[in-house]
Amino acid sequence: MAKFGGDGPLFPYYIRSNFTRNCEKYWWTNLLFINNFYPKLNYACLQWTWYLAAEMQFFLLSPLLIYPLFRSRKTGILIAFLTILACTITYGVLNTYYGLSPRLFDSPKRKIPDDTSPMELTYTKPYARIQPYVVGILVGYLLFARRSLHIPKVVAFVGWITAALLGLLVVYGLYPLYHDTTVQWDQSVYSLYNCTFRLVWGLVIAWILIACHRRRGGPVNAILSWKVWIPLGRLTYGVYLIHIIILCVIFVNLRQLIHYTDLTMAFLYAAILILSYVGAFLFALFIEYPLFALEELLRKG
Repeated sequence: MAKFGGDGPLFPYYIRSNFTRNCEKYWWTNLLFINNFYPKLNYACLQWTWYLAAEMQFFLLSPLLIYPLFRSRKTGILIAFLTILACTITYGVLNTYYGLSPRLFDSPKRKIPDDTSPMELTYTKPYARIQPYVVGILVGYLLFARRSLHIPKVVAFVGWITAALLGLLVVYGLYPLYHDTTVQWDQSVYSLYNCTFRLVWGLVIAWILIACHRRRGGPVNAILSWKVWIPLGRLTYGVYLIHIIILCVIFVNLRQLIHYTDLTMAFLYAAILILSYVGAFLFALFIEYPLFALEELLRKG
């Protein structure tokens, strides 16, 4: 059905590369959840689904972290910390070796093959993304093992201030780089940021979860507990699968450049967000939930 999505100047290439040629040859890598390793990102079927492969790999590795926690708290925590440390060091070394910048589409300083995307050097790999996942496992274990955990008000205040500052640093710390693309920092700064920012962000989210769970969330907990998020949250998987298609259909059908203004971007954002959720709702209604119901019937039968 993708071929009926438009007739813009870039549309035939997009269909040929993402749906026709790539998926006819490498569809099986998506089923095996190895498409973040093979083939190269430029040849992958539905390129944005590399993250589903990474998530499945995390899930398959999770027993190696959870079972030691069940058998011995100290051993499990040690293995978790060593996993985070090993992945952080690996990511930092690779960033330094290739000369990667936090600006995602900057060319690496070290020469790479022409058919290799800079993103696939580290961006799509599980060792670059597992740190928050491990943090999440440790948070789950903490809340399970310490169900009566009490957070004093002073600790909560310091925790929220620290989390806010770290979160702002992760999001806005690179503002000078993005505001002026001629700005260049030392490679050691790039590597340090790249190998730690996901870990730091995971720790920020971990604090929010712990604080809200132990009734130290205040207005943040009230907002996050709003029931309107429940149906929207159930559609996020479909939104993830669909939103890239909507983005591409819009932009590969353009016949002229967009004049950038904040208002234009705001309207585009709102339109794409709404269309993505409408598409996700239809996806859930006609595909996802019927398959859930069929699975339930098979399980009972």
